[in-house]
Amino acid sequence: MSTWFLTAECRAFTRAKPIISVGGLNPWDHNWVPLDEPEIVIPDEKSCSRSRWLRVYEIGDGQNRVKFAYCLEDKTASFYLPVAPDAPGGLNATAAEYEGHWRGAADEASQLPWPIPASEWTGRTAFLRCLDKLEATAERISYRGRSVCRLCGCTNGHEAFRFHCWEWPAGYRHYIAEHFVRPSDKFERFIEDTLQPASGL
Repeated sequence: MSTWFLTAECRAFTRAKPIISVGGLNPWDHNWVPLDEPEIVIPDEKSCSRSRWLRVYEIGDGQNRVKFAYCLEDKTASFYLPVAPDAPGGLNATAAEYEGHWRGAADEASQLPWPIPASEWTGRTAFLRCLDKLEATAERISYRGRSVCRLCGCTNGHEAFRFHCWEWPAGYRHYIAEHFVRPSDKFERFIEDTLQPASGL
């Protein structure tokens, strides 16, 4: 877990460049270098049911290097700087988690998993009921292009669901329902814990 502070916001621009400071630098004056770090997820101050997902970048001018997190929502660009855990106004962030993102082929060299059927799994029906219930309230994210099922080749959607720090493709349900693929232990626990009676879902 890390802590971040909202340091600057501005409206997205088409002509005039905003003059803002992020760690002493105007980000619009520099090339943004994406860091090899997972996206971070912070609470959305406007809605307790949503989270903000931010990519982490670095900029510099030869004398100063600044690491920041960024997101664009409702045509507003928001910039966050890392701060000490006890800093006033700091927001606790968690690393983004992903489920149902597969490598392109079974023999492809990749850190992504491959969907493997587990027909012996007895919790499939109950899990699908929980997944359906959560997807009814989760945020939908649209992506360009369409996903294809790695196992049968059918077109499998172009959206993803986000809830708290987790994201999974809209077509993920297909793998479980049609191919008996079992979720990772971590995602299975997340779904079960989120849908406890105290959650209100």
